[in-house]
Amino acid sequence: MAPTVKHLFSGIDVTIFAYGVTGTGKTHTMRGGKSLQDRGVIPRLLSAIFRRCRKIEKDTEGTTKVQILMSYYEIYNDKVYDLFEPPEKRTMAGLPLRDNGGKTVVVGLTERPVSTLREFESLYDQANINRSTGATKVRREWKRRS
Repeated sequence: MAPTVKHLFSGIDVTIFAYGVTGTGKTHTMRGGKSLQDRGVIPRLLSAIFRRCRKIEKDTEGTTKVQILMSYYEIYNDKVYDLFEPPEKRTMAGLPLRDNGGKTVVVGLTERPVSTLREFESLYDQANINRSTGATKVRREWKRRS
């Protein structure tokens, strides 16, 4: 994660993207387990980011304040859904994408401030309740019939 954090604090946009078929371990790779040694990509990256932010604030004696905002969305059936929004409040069309000076922006995407790994985990767990489960339900139904 060190090169990714270095790029991020150098002003380079960073994206970590997990893609694949349901049940192949994307969530586990990205999130990992609850123990320190079982952490996935996201908690490891955020730990490094929070450490770097604390160092910046300490080195500047508090004159520089760092704010981290968290967004969480999924792409499901070619549509973008804000996972901070419950499914019943979503539009069927999903959120629109717009070009903003060469960068793609998800219009209307919620941003929540997060300052610790514990806050992140709480928001992440809440948002995961809103993930689409259609593919998983199909998979479970297929397993039941086998």
